Amino acid sequence: MLFERKSNRSFGLKKALIILVVLCLCLSQTVFTYAWQSDNGDGTFTNPPLFADYPDPSIIRVGSDFYLATSTFAGVPGLVICKSQDLVNWEIVSHCISSYTGNAYNMQGGTKYGNGCFAPSIAYKNGTFYVVVTPNGESTRIYYAKDVAGPWSCNILSGSYFDPALFIEDDGTAYIAYGGAWQNQISMIQLNSSLSATTGASRVILSYNNVEGTHLIKAKGKYYLFNAVPAQRLVCSRSNTLWGPYGETTTLCTAGKGGHQGGIVDLPDGSYWGYVHQDDGAIGRPTRICPVTWENNWPKFGRPDI
Repeated sequence: MLFERKSNRSFGLKKALIILVVLCLCLSQTVFTYAWQSDNGDGTFTNPPLFADYPDPSIIRVGSDFYLATSTFAGVPGLVICKSQDLVNWEIVSHCISSYTGNAYNMQGGTKYGNGCFAPSIAYKNGTFYVVVTPNGESTRIYYAKDVAGPWSCNILSGSYFDPALFIEDDGTAYIAYGGAWQNQISMIQLNSSLSATTGASRVILSYNNVEGTHLIKAKGKYYLFNAVPAQRLVCSRSNTLWGPYGETTTLCTAGKGGHQGGIVDLPDGSYWGYVHQDDGAIGRPTRICPVTWENNWPKFGRPDI
């Protein structure tokens, strides 16, 4: 009888364990079902590719790979870098910043919680990745690494350039275009060959009310400035020469809940896609993407047939 009682008890425990395992599998399947996935698996996708707070995007292509840098503010590790082969499926590959120094970042004797790094710009030159950013109220930093996975080193410039856009010309010369909404203009300054210091004086290249969040991109033989305008609008200005004048300006995304702070990136087949962030309440400002069509050498976000 003692043996039988042990057998029944053992059977009962096994049965309970099986039920628990099945229940866990069902719950995990439910969680998986409701997890966000942008890739629909049939050659289409649903925006946003990253359903989280990835604001102030900067995207480049190196070979067949795309790289995304976005704001992380006072979060550490900071200045996140993501990688993709199709602009839809992304993976985090690196962070440029391991920590912030200063008591205020540790909430001692003050707070810099709302500061940190925002509006970065990523570029690539001769086997090296560069990310420029201006921590709030501090000098502009240029992080660089041979491998996008790091380790990252840093050059600290003598000046502070708000919402800097790093642009590297075909001859390898690097520039920073920058400006804040209160200035009503975008200026540009040249960097030395090692991207460790500025050289020469800055010059105003665009005068336009409330522009900031600059992206400078060369496409189809012209230079395009993409700028965010407060009230959630994205405008584009163009010029035949790098230093301007950028007299022509068009609106790509209208005010309201339209996308803003973004630009365009070229694909290996010669086409272009646009990217912006868009306010989404408690989710933050996820990055969204869309195809680009061209009309009279102006980029247009979206396609007329969809």
